[in-house]
Amino acid sequence: MKTDQLETVIPREDNSHIMIVSGQYKKEIAEIKDRNKNKEQVTVQLLSDRSELLTLDYDSVCHYVGDVNHLLEY
Repeated sequence: MKTDQLETVIPREDNSHIMIVSGQYKKEIAEIKDRNKNKEQVTVQLLSDRSELLTLDYDSVCHYVGDVNHLLEY
């Protein structure tokens, strides 16, 4: 199957986890903070760098269902 035939799944709830699937932050796990349905974009906060917020297109992220407890720093 070609990747252009896949559709990414965006969680409906804020604070859900996603994985970035393209670009500079590929393979990073982040938390959804906001979404803009009209522009098809989400604002996310990287788990590896809580000070950084990114705005990404829906096609750049997908729902992450793995365990993130080991990534969270309190």
